[in-house]
Amino acid sequence: LMADKEGTRRPSLSFIIPVYNDQANIARCVQSISALHNFRQDDDEVIILDNGSTDDTHQVLYQCGVPFEVIEHLHVSALRNRGAQMAKGDLLAFVDSDVELFPEWLENSMDALGDPTVVAGGCFPEVPTDSTWVQRAWDIHQRGCQPSASFTIAWLSSMNQIVRRDAFQAIGGFNEILETAEDVDLCYRLAKHGSILCNPTMKAIHWGEAKDLATFWKKEVWRGIGNVRGMGSHGFRLDELPSIGYPLYVLLFGAMSVV
Repeated sequence: LMADKEGTRRPSLSFIIPVYNDQANIARCVQSISALHNFRQDDDEVIILDNGSTDDTHQVLYQCGVPFEVIEHLHVSALRNRGAQMAKGDLLAFVDSDVELFPEWLENSMDALGDPTVVAGGCFPEVPTDSTWVQRAWDIHQRGCQPSASFTIAWLSSMNQIVRRDAFQAIGGFNEILETAEDVDLCYRLAKHGSILCNPTMKAIHWGEAKDLATFWKKEVWRGIGNVRGMGSHGFRLDELPSIGYPLYVLLFGAMSVV
C-alpha cells in the first residue's frame, strides 16, 4: 500500500489493457492513465497485452515508451486473465485500448471501493463529442437513464472497470471460452462475493463505439451470441433476455423505419 497526498493509504493498482490493431487509440489510452491524478509510477503499473497486431500498434507503443507483451490467438477474456496473473497490484483495473480515462478517474475509483462490501466498480463510458447519431443514440440508451449518484448494478463493462484482486481470483477470473459478453458473466459471478457499483464519476470516453447501423448491428449480434454462451457459466437470468433479443429489436425497428 502507498500513501496518497493526504497521507492516507490506498491500494496499488494494476491497469490491464488488451490491444489488437488499435494504432489510432492506444497512445491516447496509455497517456490518459499516466495523467491520472494520484497515479504512482513506482507503485501502480500498466500491463499491455497485444494479441498479435499487424498494424502500427507496436510502433506506437515503442514511441510511448511503455513495455508490452505479445500473446497471439487468444480471446480478450484470456488476455485479461494473463494480465491479472502478471499483476502485482491490490486492485485490477481493466481498461480497453480505445478508452480514455478522465484525470480524476483514479481517486473516484477509490471512492467506489471505499465500502468493503463492494467488489467491483466502474461506469459506462461516454462517446466522443463529435459522435454520429448512431453513437449518440446508443449513449442515451446505455447511460441516459442512470442517476448521477453511485448505485448498485448487475454488471459493468470491462472496458472501464476496477475489481478487487482477491474477489477476481476467488471466481477464477474471466471465462476464457467467451469471446464477448465476458464482462457480464464476470460480474454475475462476482456478485456472489459482494456488490457491483456503478460510479458515474469514474468518467471515460469510448472512442471505438460503432459509428453506423451496419457495424452496430454486427456488434449486437456478436454480443447476443456471447450472452447465450455465457449462460453455461453463470446460468440463465431473466435480465439477460433484452441483450439476447436486442439484435431482433434493432432489425424490427429498421424495418418499421423503412415502411
